[in-house]
Amino acid sequence: MLNFILNSKNVNKSSYIWNALGGMLNSIQSPLLLILIARGSNGVNDAAIFVIAYAIGNLMMMIGKYGVRNYHVTDVNSKYSFADYLSTRKITVLIMAIVSVFYVMFSNYDYEKTLIVILICIMKAFDSYEDVIHSEFQRCDRLDIAGKILGIRLIYYFVCFALLYICTDNLLITTASAVISSLIIGSSLDIYVWNKMNIEYKSKSWRNVLDILKACFPLFLCTYLAMYIANAPKYIVDGFYSSDIQASFNYVFMPVFVIALFGNFIFQPMQTKASNIYALKEYSRFNRLIIKGIIQVVVITCIIAVGGYFVGIPVMSVVFNHNLTGYELELVMLIITGGGLALINMLNMFISLIRYQKHMIISYAIAALIMKVIGDMIAKKYEVITLTAFYCCVVFLLMLELILVLLIGIKRNKCNEDRRKA
Repeated sequence: MLNFILNSKNVNKSSYIWNALGGMLNSIQSPLLLILIARGSNGVNDAAIFVIAYAIGNLMMMIGKYGVRNYHVTDVNSKYSFADYLSTRKITVLIMAIVSVFYVMFSNYDYEKTLIVILICIMKAFDSYEDVIHSEFQRCDRLDIAGKILGIRLIYYFVCFALLYICTDNLLITTASAVISSLIIGSSLDIYVWNKMNIEYKSKSWRNVLDILKACFPLFLCTYLAMYIANAPKYIVDGFYSSDIQASFNYVFMPVFVIALFGNFIFQPMQTKASNIYALKEYSRFNRLIIKGIIQVVVITCIIAVGGYFVGIPVMSVVFNHNLTGYELELVMLIITGGGLALINMLNMFISLIRYQKHMIISYAIAALIMKVIGDMIAKKYEVITLTAFYCCVVFLLMLELILVLLIGIKRNKCNEDRRKA
């Protein structure tokens, strides 16, 4: 297996396939496990804990990753060494751990829920740390290796979790065992492969670490706010609607992240290619790459939305063992919103590539504020379908704002280049 990870007959093809598989596994893992949990003896309660634990874990992971990956993999001229990026990640993961502990302490959860949330945060902390290693593989044009390791770890975690939950019907025991064992597998593979790779490891520069933290702060803030925006309806529904509506909404909500995360496998292989194209100042090719990504997401989203409208609710009702009749429009709107979130992820990548990331902050801050303030007001007076429609509008408003930021950034950078030539 270790030789299989290191050796690929066609690196580019293998990178695409394994990154696609990793993106798919990452996208469908939570929905599939939620299906399993929903059918357990304590399905409603366990499902609620599972959903909120992953929502919190993913939010904390945004602190750990700090939005550095796009910056790291597009640093094709090696302005900063791997040691600089690794030291930066150690700092952000430490901050993530501290914030996670304080979050749980002040959340007033019961014993079981507290432990499960902490375990998921530990797993997400590992994801954050591993991400910097995989980013370096990608910068060295070996995304295939990163994809294989991630794919193997995700498959192991899923199988381990599923079998344990079926055998024990206990969410805490299952989570603890699956998380700990998958971390052992993942870290073992990462260490072995890293030792086999001939990657230059220069000593770190604290000045460079501070530069990275400063440069990526806008990316971090944007990715953090983006994760908040993506999960905001869950928090609002939890605070204003009945437990039955909460359960129904969480089940119908799952396609949002499936599409948004699945879109990553389209974009990540583009990063290094897009960086090289932009470095060569080939703006027409760069623009075509952006348009190609948009078209791919729109087509996939439309296909899923049509299928979701006609067969989604009956199928999901059977799968989750919960009556979801009447949620057809909510499902379609949430699928479309998932496509919007996928496009937002793509826009983030291109905006960071042209080093225009600081201009995204206002767009994200406005969207988050609107979602929080007006979303709460809507939830107090209207039914969940109105909240869903509002959520969809906020996501597409943010998407349009980011498109404007990207177009302005490309135009200004091109003008600056023309002035230098003149």
